[in-house]
Amino acid sequence: MDQAFKTEITRIDKNFQHFSMQHDDQFEGILEGKQRVNWVESIINKPFADARDFGVIGNGLTNDRDAIQKAVNSLSGGGTLIIPTGNYKVSGPINIENNNITILGAGWNSRIILSSDDDLFVISGDGCRVFDLMLEGTGTIIKDNSYQYSLLRGTGDDLRIENCYLYKPISYGITVYGGLRARVRDNYIVGTITGWTTGTYHAGIGLHNAIKAHVEGNTIDRCVQGILLGLFGVASQDDDGEDSNETRDATICNNKIYRSGNNGIYQYGTAAIPMRRNVFSGNVIKFNQNGSGMRIHGDSNLIIGNEIYSPRGSSGNGISVADPTNTIISNNIIRDANLRGIVISRTNPGVIENIIISDNMIYNPATRGIQIDEAGATDIRGVKILGNHVEGAATDGIYLNNTTDRSEISICDNTVKACDGYGILVKQIINSMVSNNIVSNSGKSGAPRDGIRLNACDDNIVNGNRCFDTRGTKYQDYGIKEANGSDWNHIGNNHLRGNGTAGILTVGANTITPDNL
Repeated sequence: MDQAFKTEITRIDKNFQHFSMQHDDQFEGILEGKQRVNWVESIINKPFADARDFGVIGNGLTNDRDAIQKAVNSLSGGGTLIIPTGNYKVSGPINIENNNITILGAGWNSRIILSSDDDLFVISGDGCRVFDLMLEGTGTIIKDNSYQYSLLRGTGDDLRIENCYLYKPISYGITVYGGLRARVRDNYIVGTITGWTTGTYHAGIGLHNAIKAHVEGNTIDRCVQGILLGLFGVASQDDDGEDSNETRDATICNNKIYRSGNNGIYQYGTAAIPMRRNVFSGNVIKFNQNGSGMRIHGDSNLIIGNEIYSPRGSSGNGISVADPTNTIISNNIIRDANLRGIVISRTNPGVIENIIISDNMIYNPATRGIQIDEAGATDIRGVKILGNHVEGAATDGIYLNNTTDRSEISICDNTVKACDGYGILVKQIINSMVSNNIVSNSGKSGAPRDGIRLNACDDNIVNGNRCFDTRGTKYQDYGIKEANGSDWNHIGNNHLRGNGTAGILTVGANTITPDNL
């Protein structure tokens, strides 16, 4: 057992104990469609083979690659290959081309050591499984657009990888290319990245053109990207026969990702091929060095219940979403982002629409708490910012910039506290609502700011907000202020006592201000 790897695992989870195999009655999560697999039956009713019967030595010195390959090939109709306790040196890939092959080890005591910069297991058969192995790469780091090596690479359908320990991946720990219904669960992946590292194609787990994958409960430390979802020139086809060259309908949940050189989770897409209908839930991401906690490109994604701590570097957003429509970002906790807590943007011309940002808690971002910026977009509309708590932003708490005057925005029920810029700053929105927000202690010494500021905004309802400053010297200048030609707004029923200069200032000749206190 490699002591350095054991030390890393112990550090990551002090309560870690070796996993025992937990078999569900069926391969849950792939029960839909025509390709249902009963994987317990596929193990019990298929032959077993022991790698020792094919000449493996397991002393860490002898090249056991050919012997293990011979053992795999012996299971031509499917079956289970036992890799017993030992250190197995291999010089190149072990190819699994038959269907329904299970590779079963004894946890980190079954250690396979790759001695060259190459793939280790390459799995093209359907219904294959890898359980309870330790796989170790060379420690070389390859992260550009050339061919990427994986300790476990799967292209077949219904792949299952669980309870494996992967150390020093060259490019990827685990990669799923083009398959359906892969399940990657409860693995430990420890890379050798230190500090800020650029490059896209190095990750603990990569999903490329994979459909309906389930990635759950993995721990990933010191890879460039923790988990990467992307496209890599491999076409897939789903159960309904729909061709696709994107990664979609995936569930990425309950993973722990530490010290990534770039992003914690990176969903890479293009304008022509966005990544769609993926769920990111319950992940914990800490201390990535120069990227976002989550960087998501695409539409119709759910980002729910994640915890993100201290994303650093020049791109250190908590959650960054590009080119979205029909996206929900909810119930996330984001602390100490080096840029913004949550940012929505467009990299290609198009519309930002039907976005819900709700019930997130954002603390101490180095710029804005929540930002939606139309730069690159043709319009923002149908956006709801609801029930968020933003505290300690170094500039604005909530910022929305729209330059085309077609909006239909709702900013409601948020709490914005102690931000050095404006509490809520909106630009050029119309037919929208800013309602029932609590905004306090905006601005700072030498830079007083307003609680809610409307720049060039017309035909909006600003209702039921509470804006105040509790500090001895009040830097929250106005509770609510119109500016830059705003007009035709209804600003009513707000409680605005306790601001520095006044509760309200309007500039529009047609703006009305009934029943404010």
